[in-house]
Amino acid sequence: MPTSPMPTSPIPTSPMPTSAAAPSADPKRAHRPPPRRPPLAIRLGFLAVGFLAALLTLPIAALAFANNLGTVSERTAIRFGASTDASAGPVGEPFGGHPGGVSGNSQAITQIVIRLQSGAITIRGSDRASVEGDRVVERALQAPTIDEHLDATPQGPVLRLESSCPAALAPWCRVSYDLSVPRGVAVDIETATGSVTVADVTGAVVVSTGAGSISLSEIAGSVAVESGAGCITARGLRSPVVNAQSGAGTVDLAFSSPPTMVQSHSGAGSVGVVVPDDGSSYRVVGGEGTTRFIDVVTDPRSSRSLDLESGAGSIRARYG
Repeated sequence: MPTSPMPTSPIPTSPMPTSAAAPSADPKRAHRPPPRRPPLAIRLGFLAVGFLAALLTLPIAALAFANNLGTVSERTAIRFGASTDASAGPVGEPFGGHPGGVSGNSQAITQIVIRLQSGAITIRGSDRASVEGDRVVERALQAPTIDEHLDATPQGPVLRLESSCPAALAPWCRVSYDLSVPRGVAVDIETATGSVTVADVTGAVVVSTGAGSISLSEIAGSVAVESGAGCITARGLRSPVVNAQSGAGTVDLAFSSPPTMVQSHSGAGSVGVVVPDDGSSYRVVGGEGTTRFIDVVTDPRSSRSLDLESGAGSIRARYG
């Protein structure tokens, strides 16, 4: 017997799960305005500043390059003072309109005054009656201005040596002297930068340098020396009165004769004084708050005094 198929009911189907919707964007970020370029005026201002900086820098660099390529050194022999030839006139190569060379004078020079912007100076006492030696000029594109002449004074002739350099060319400009001088002359030296050496003179010595060392030996006259940023060294001093000041350097003084009055100060360096071991006593003052090594006989009533000060260094006084 035929059978009829069983009725089938539809199988319910559930919908396929769908992935979660992507989170919505940050509302704050969505509403943030796009970055804005600086205003045109500000951009033009920065460009102008850069252009001006280039205009200022390039000439300076070109000047330095040209001076470094063209630096030369010129040495000239000079002589001033007593001469048997009263008609002897200045000869030599002129610098800045002021010739150097030989200058005759019937009297011995009593004082030498030197004013330099930059350069080393060496003075040596001798038995000669004139001043003789060398002038060395180190220069680049432009020569320094040099003035060398004798001035008549009631005390006798004074030799004046002066030089200056254009401000823009100062790093490439130096005038130095190496001189033999009459032993009895007084020496007065001032230089902005450069070392100074004075030896074997009996006249008064005055030296001031802004940035350079000072070296003295066998000086018999009074001494007043000052260096802004350099060491001061003296040996064989016979000077009764010495004043030595350094802003940022050591001061080291050694005497071959007992001094009457010594003032030795340093702002940032040690101070040392050596005096002859002849039994002399000294009135020692200064140096409070610093390390002191006083190895001389002290007497508060002594006519000989040592005034020693250091801002950042030790102080020492001893026989030697």
